Amino acid sequence: MSDEPLIVCGVANGVLTLLERKNVPRDVLLKAAGLSQDDIADNDSYIPLNSFAIILEEAARLLSDDVLALTLAKELDPVAPGLTAYAVHHVPSVRHSLQTLARYIGLLVTLRTAELIEADDIGYYKWSYWKNFGGMRQYLDWVPARKMLVIKSALGEHWSPLFVKLEHSEPKNLEPYFEIFGPRLSFNQPENCFALSTRDLDKEMPRADERLWAYLVDLAETIISDQENRPEIYQNVRKKIIDHLPSNTANIETVAATLGKSPRTLQRELSDAGTSFSQILENSRMDLTDKYLLDTDLNLSQIAFLLGFSELSAFTRATNRWFGESPRAHRRRLKPQIC
Repeated sequence: MSDEPLIVCGVANGVLTLLERKNVPRDVLLKAAGLSQDDIADNDSYIPLNSFAIILEEAARLLSDDVLALTLAKELDPVAPGLTAYAVHHVPSVRHSLQTLARYIGLLVTLRTAELIEADDIGYYKWSYWKNFGGMRQYLDWVPARKMLVIKSALGEHWSPLFVKLEHSEPKNLEPYFEIFGPRLSFNQPENCFALSTRDLDKEMPRADERLWAYLVDLAETIISDQENRPEIYQNVRKKIIDHLPSNTANIETVAATLGKSPRTLQRELSDAGTSFSQILENSRMDLTDKYLLDTDLNLSQIAFLLGFSELSAFTRATNRWFGESPRAHRRRLKPQIC
């Protein structure tokens, strides 16, 4: 992963779609941000965060709307694109939601700190920016608005936090901000923070699904581990392989094409990194087999399909090779209480 601050393309595509509905041409915004449609074609890839901030700023200028980011934050589907956003909405409680957001924010936007601190029956959610966005106010509004709307999905649209502190300057029109953040809002503060009671932290999220959340967290931890311990080329190929498994197109030709490389070049780069395409494919299937067998109730034929096997017998041969037992026996060992 680059040291440059990045944001997942799924968020940019969601915002661009909303702006197209407001008659703001996508190509105009992309050009202003120094991007092309090809740069954002893959929702799971990343673009420079600065480019996303420019998109918001240019759209606000074209629409003459100083609070456009607040409007877009409300209009974007609550479960925005990306593993982190999806996990945040399926947690058991508001507390888990903020903890999950703090832990996995790097999978959505890189190089930003966030934490939830609890003391004296109050929870303080704090975050920081890693670079100065200068006059690009829209992104600085977008970030806390999206956070606040996550909480309001559980606590109600009329709920407001104990207080909200934001580092950036106070706007001329405060009314749209009060609508999202409540009346106890202050700007020009030394940190970005909002506070809520532990009673509110205990409230259940409306889409709570502990089994799904546990699976998503496990997957997120795997991705983080890969990011920390694997070369970038390994990470990129693994992600593409997982994307293409269900369509049975996880082959080196297809993956190389999506990465803008020839199969020969990709294989050479993988060899230089001490691995191979077939090894990454095998490891990805093994890891996902354990996750699907343990964390889902999918039947074996469905799992075989998701892993890109043409038939169940091929999946069975693979699990016998990996684990020395059939998929059914392996599920029984992983999760004996349901077998």
